[in-house]
Amino acid sequence: MFEETQRFSAVLIGSLAAFTGGVSLTVNLVASPQPWWEAAGVAVLLSLAVSGLLALFRLRTVVDHTAIDIRFQPLGLGRRIARDQIATAAPITYRALADFGGWGVRLGREGWMYNMRGNRAVRIESRDGTVTFIGSGQPEALVVALRAEPSSDPRSSDQR
Repeated sequence: MFEETQRFSAVLIGSLAAFTGGVSLTVNLVASPQPWWEAAGVAVLLSLAVSGLLALFRLRTVVDHTAIDIRFQPLGLGRRIARDQIATAAPITYRALADFGGWGVRLGREGWMYNMRGNRAVRIESRDGTVTFIGSGQPEALVVALRAEPSSDPRSSDQR
């Protein structure tokens, strides 16, 4: 019905790698008596490690006939919300830093946020009052999928 996979933006990965490399270079040059080229080598390796690690992360959102499944991989963090337990679902615009303290899996004032990039999401309120936010490049399509009447699952149909 709906499936989306998001990754961190190249700008964010590059910015964090540059910041990490700069801090590493500064600390190594100031705090240790090693030659500058060794400090630069450590900074480059650390920047590459940060970039590689961040490139592995992705947010996978799948809506099927029974539930919405949100997974922050490769950590496996996420949740599954049964569609019949969703009270409301609406697209929203948010400020990642101001509202949730950044990107990734975050706990905000209203509930958990799963996001990778951008400023668009879907706010889901469950029947028990739990609120979950899911960052999406297609929030309107995600809401349409959540509101669609679940049809019978073709995998469970009688094959004669």
